[in-house]
Amino acid sequence: MLVRSSSAQESSPAPAAECWSIAVDGIDETGVRDLSGLLDDAERSRAARFHRAEDRRRHVVARCAARVILAAALRRRPSEIRFVTGDAGKPALVDGALEFNLSHSGAFVVIAVSEFGPIGIDVEEIRPMPDRDAIAQRYFHPGEVADLRSLTEPEATLAFFRCWTRKEAVSKALGLGLGLALDDYCVSCLPWEGARLREMAGDAAPGRWSIRDLTLGMGYAAAVAAPVASLELIHRRLDHRALLGGMAAKDFPMHLEF
Repeated sequence: MLVRSSSAQESSPAPAAECWSIAVDGIDETGVRDLSGLLDDAERSRAARFHRAEDRRRHVVARCAARVILAAALRRRPSEIRFVTGDAGKPALVDGALEFNLSHSGAFVVIAVSEFGPIGIDVEEIRPMPDRDAIAQRYFHPGEVADLRSLTEPEATLAFFRCWTRKEAVSKALGLGLGLALDDYCVSCLPWEGARLREMAGDAAPGRWSIRDLTLGMGYAAAVAAPVASLELIHRRLDHRALLGGMAAKDFPMHLEF
């Protein structure tokens, strides 16, 4: 059973987003097969198309975790959760009862759930990027490019991924995917700056947005974004064994108190 006290949300005027992180590297092929039992036919079919075992594992865990967490929040069975995909590829609940978003990279799957409106989340494993400067020059906002050029290693690589995840979180919250040009908006990325949206084309009040970094540990950058002026971020770590436990109890509604 997954239970969260509602006191944190009641004591704060800021909207609260639940963020869940799941480490997938402890799940073997038997666990992946067991978790696949929670998926629908379309999800299992897509999982079967992945050539690499690690890609298939992340997909299965992400979709399974989304089902378990959303079912718990809505007091439904995981099998009752129905998804639809937007034009830009963003998944959503058919009935729109809650907003959510998910991402995965390396050893982590992350999921954000919101009752107040759109939410976006992104995670990236920090890794060497020989073409980092060229990517930034081609796709990033000029202000971000200037900030990255002002840094030396290892701060420059960390700032690149910090910038990337913050930008992706904003884009995913909007549900636009690649429909939103990355150089149309600018986020903070310098080590001494807090996470924020500096500017966005056509938006005279970028302060209406909140960006929060999600701490997963060394070697990862992650961020959550929402179109609200203030945001409380509540981070939960979900052990993969809890998902398997949910699998054993899949015929009974789970409960998560928001």
